[in-house]
Amino acid sequence: ETQHESAIQQLLAGYGLADPTVNMAAGEFQNPELQQLYDKLARKVNKSAKKAAKAGIIIEKTDIADLKDAIAASDSDIVASTLSRLESASRNHLKAFKRLKARS
Repeated sequence: ETQHESAIQQLLAGYGLADPTVNMAAGEFQNPELQQLYDKLARKVNKSAKKAAKAGIIIEKTDIADLKDAIAASDSDIVASTLSRLESASRNHLKAFKRLKARS
């Protein structure tokens, strides 16, 4: 996740945009829907490995959908390329969570 954040921070800096997550703690979101999803999933992850894997699957599927939307809306090759790499990483994470769920 640190690499994901770094890639986005580089894009923001390259375009002279402020980072909207500055001064926000881990698990804090400006988007109320994401905050609600995070809070719901955070309550489940400590219950079992299987529930944690299910939460991870939901998160990665959400990330992939959001990244696809952002790529489609982008008119910048640099932005689209960066987001495509992040989408690929999320697909790898999704596979890992599915394997964890199957083993749990």
